[in-house]
Amino acid sequence: MIIAVVGAQGKMGKLICNTALQRGHTVICVDKDTPQSTIKDIHCDVVVDFSSPSALPVTKSICIANNAPLVYGTTGTDSKSNKLLKQISKKVKVVARPNFCSSLPAFCTALEKLAQTLNGWDAVIEEHHHKYKKDSPSGTALYIQNVLRRYIPDINIVSIRYGNVIGIHRVIFTNGIETITLTHDVSDRTAFALGSVMCAEQLTK
Repeated sequence: MIIAVVGAQGKMGKLICNTALQRGHTVICVDKDTPQSTIKDIHCDVVVDFSSPSALPVTKSICIANNAPLVYGTTGTDSKSNKLLKQISKKVKVVARPNFCSSLPAFCTALEKLAQTLNGWDAVIEEHHHKYKKDSPSGTALYIQNVLRRYIPDINIVSIRYGNVIGIHRVIFTNGIETITLTHDVSDRTAFALGSVMCAEQLTK
């Protein structure tokens, strides 16, 4: 499989490239500022983009030129970039997630079951990330909030930035006299890279 990785020189881009190569795929490294005139020379089966919302015009052009599905893991999108994503999804398959860790669905399922059981309890979401993260709250925290809002409508998010923390998401449930805490902790960005490449593999089956 040939994977075009947009933003291949970034932290996540490099990890995705390495992971894809380790799994036997061919990788095309695409700069997020690639001129539109050179996109016709890019031939791929799938596109993976974890760069920035500003790269979406390049990503869109590659997807449409190759009729290639998109794995999109960039957070901090605005209305303009969401509109572009919607346009891409009308042409090719798009999987856009704030977090591609393979264990996150299980974490959210556990949270949902707990929220159903603890009727009337309060809860708060804590998200911890490195001090350079641009978006706040994190996309994953917003996703978790959306999962739990049907059970706890007023659930809030506390964002904490420090050091080189990759990603900790913690949900604390309390009724005033008891507390239950569930935590999802990512200690290596390879978890995101592996999840994105596995998703790309599924899209091209």
